[in-house]
Amino acid sequence: MRLKIIAGVALLQILVLVFMAGERELLLRTGETVFLRTAPLDPMDPFRGEYVRLAYELGSIPRDQLRDGLTNLSFNNHTWDTRRETQRVYVALSTDDLGLATAEYATDRKPDGGLFLKGRVNGTRGDSVTVRYGLETYFLEQGKGKELEAGRRREGVQFPLEMQVAVGRNGDSILKGHRWSPLGIGLHLETDKDRKAEAVEISLLNASDKDVAIMDAPDGRSFLLKQDMTAGWSTSRWEWAGARLPRPAVTDEQIKILKPGEVIKTRIVFSNALWRVAAPTKPPVPLRDVEAASRFRLIYAPPGKAETEPLKNAAFLWHGRLPSPAFGGGRID
Repeated sequence: MRLKIIAGVALLQILVLVFMAGERELLLRTGETVFLRTAPLDPMDPFRGEYVRLAYELGSIPRDQLRDGLTNLSFNNHTWDTRRETQRVYVALSTDDLGLATAEYATDRKPDGGLFLKGRVNGTRGDSVTVRYGLETYFLEQGKGKELEAGRRREGVQFPLEMQVAVGRNGDSILKGHRWSPLGIGLHLETDKDRKAEAVEISLLNASDKDVAIMDAPDGRSFLLKQDMTAGWSTSRWEWAGARLPRPAVTDEQIKILKPGEVIKTRIVFSNALWRVAAPTKPPVPLRDVEAASRFRLIYAPPGKAETEPLKNAAFLWHGRLPSPAFGGGRID
């Protein structure tokens, strides 16, 4: 009798493993494929084999994107709140022409349809909630972990790693592979003697093996300025003054083709009124006058296909968005 019980338990465990493997294979075959932007961290664990830990852009959801019961989460500007680490969260997604997914909103109620990821709250920090999706570990062949980590920065330029993910109708997800963004971005911050921001020089580098066209508009109008509430410790909200101004029409002269390995640099001077920021009910101020705890990113954002289609080099134009490293307080994070 005892042997029968042991055999039954062993058989049950085997059946569970087979079922799990079948679910995984089904998700890989039938799930919708999207790409999630990330940066790899700390490769190599001698006890688990070679892998890369991943930190996703979707891992930090700003407070203004929270809905339903998630709006009741408590936030503390200087410490982690881990009291709700087991809370289920669903992050609704939208994708661009390249399949890159971004968060529309996060909720604790399972959506009735559409594309969404299922995860768990991992705490709060500053003005954002951190989320884990079970996609944070990517196992690789022996010798590939360090290679992957080294590939994300070349010549002072960062290249986003974009993970290929299969997403099921219930929000389950599984890693399928990865790709590098064809464009990398670097940022050099210029400050005065008091470490206040005066200007930045942004580099865009073509990391692909094909020609890639980018938009190079006057006064840095190829870029947007956005406060990053997931970096730094400030709860002050700043809005870019230039966001209220219409964007000039793009011309043939502004479309520049980058050969493989070629880089183009743009200098943005923050004394220009275009690049001022404003707090609610207050007039715009230069970035040098913003508190050191605030962080900002410049985002390369070319116009859409419909606007550029008549241009002669439109077929080469890369239409993705690419954020710079966060900067503020005289430093780059």
